[in-house]
This record gives sequence, C-alpha cells and structure tokens, in this order.
Amino acid sequence: MKKFLLPILIIIVFLCLLGCGAEETPAMGDLHWKMTSIQENSNGRTYWVGSPSMQETYPDADIMNMTCNLSGTEITLCDHDGGSIWRGVCKQMERENPQTTIYEITFDDNTKGHAVRSVTKYMDAEQEGTLVVSANGYTIYFSAEMPGR
Repeated sequence: MKKFLLPILIIIVFLCLLGCGAEETPAMGDLHWKMTSIQENSNGRTYWVGSPSMQETYPDADIMNMTCNLSGTEITLCDHDGGSIWRGVCKQMERENPQTTIYEITFDDNTKGHAVRSVTKYMDAEQEGTLVVSANGYTIYFSAEMPGR
C-alpha cells in the first residue's frame, strides 16, 4: 500500500508546486500603459520615445506623450501631444502561458495589427507590464508599473 501512495503523494506535491509558480498577470485594463518607443518596421529606426532619458539612447528620436487604454476588448491609443486618437477592438489569439497573451487588433479604419502583452522581469527582481502593438508599419512599445510595487 505504501508503494502505491508514495508516487501519488509525489505527483500531488509536484502539481501544487507547479501551480504556485504560474502567476497570473493583472487584467489588461488594470494597468496604465505609457509608450516607451515607436519603431518603423521596415528599417528599425526609432522615431519617437516616451521620455528624455530614452532620448539619450535614441538622440534622433522626438519625444511623444502617448498612452494606451485597454478596456475589455477595446483598445485606445492616445497621442496627448498631437491630439490623435486611434480606437480598435482586440481579439485574443493565443495564451501561451499565464503571463503572455497575443491579440489581433482591428482599428476603426479597418487597419489590422497585433499586440502582445506580457511581464518583463529584471535581474534585480523588479518587473513591469510590457505591451507591444504592431500595425501599419510601426511597432509601439508600452510599459506599465505592476500593482504592488
């Protein structure tokens, strides 16, 4: 009987430990997404950055204040400096693990794109939300502070 129970107990303990490591990320709308950079897909050039400190890395880039709001299945990109707003609908395509989700986006003008939402963990144990939106020849990188920091 002991030989039968021991493997079952080992499997149960393993499954419990495995479940503890699978952190769920906060809901998309629970984070405040701020643009860090915008890159052109064809040449990789960074045209805009979200802060003066990023401009040290990309001296030819202009500074832009852009945010992203995710609410349910809706996405809104807002250029606070230029006053432009882009709205669209997100459809979840894949969820590889609890911390990464891939979306297909259709903007109001029927432009199609994709977004990947995940968590970036740094060596000092800090972490931040990461959202990458790619559409219309550009890739926009957003970051967000994680709750509890």
